[in-house]
Amino acid sequence: MLEPSDGPSAPAPQPPAEARRRARRAENFHQHQGGLTEGKGMAYFAKEVQLTKKHEEILAQRLLLLEEMEKEHGGQKTEKKASYLKAAKLANKRNQSLLNDIRTLEEKLEKNAHLQSQIEMVNLQTLYWASVEEQAPKWEPLVLGQAQYPLGVRYQNPAANDSRDATER
Repeated sequence: MLEPSDGPSAPAPQPPAEARRRARRAENFHQHQGGLTEGKGMAYFAKEVQLTKKHEEILAQRLLLLEEMEKEHGGQKTEKKASYLKAAKLANKRNQSLLNDIRTLEEKLEKNAHLQSQIEMVNLQTLYWASVEEQAPKWEPLVLGQAQYPLGVRYQNPAANDSRDATER
């Protein structure tokens, strides 16, 4: 076994600088935790009270500013709302005017179309009667029972529901 020597021993190796700093911080922390004197404690308490009062003042100022902003913003909201209502009324008036214009145009177009259709109908009637007058001499003997169907005209027997050429009969 080794026996301790009474003589001077070799110095112990020094810890690195970071380890020494940590050790000092730990010592300071333990001193503050366990050995606060009443004077220091009162100073910290007074500082805490002062900071709490300051915090309350800041909160009160913040509350006042928020209320002012709400009042201002509320006024802006009503102004915007009034502006939107005015714009909506103008748009509604414009839309009604456009609808009235469209209805008026539709009525005019219907009248013109009706007039056009009457004119077209008269033209068609005129053409029809001209065609009848042109074809009447060919069909007159048949209608009077004096002749048979002309050649090339399809004969349709209503009783038999068949159609045959006049030449096939």
